[in-house]
Amino acid sequence: MQKKTMLRLFLGLEIFIFGWLYYSGSRGVLAVHELKKENDYIVAQIEDVQKELLVLDHQIVAWNNDSFFAEKIAREELHMAHVGDEIYVLD
Repeated sequence: MQKKTMLRLFLGLEIFIFGWLYYSGSRGVLAVHELKKENDYIVAQIEDVQKELLVLDHQIVAWNNDSFFAEKIAREELHMAHVGDEIYVLD
């Protein structure tokens, strides 16, 4: 009886340790869940960067093909003007 009780106790302890490691170990359910959240965040960042890259590609094509677009960017973002343009500075 003593041996049987010890084996049951050992089995119960082994099941408890296995369950604890399965749930909260370094490769357990919690760690996998955290890695999934991190992966989803990185995938969202990649999608945002790809959208931004697509917009920039369209701007490059417009810059190369459309002189009006190039002039618009030069005037609005680079604060450039044609020779002979009158520039008004408002404070």
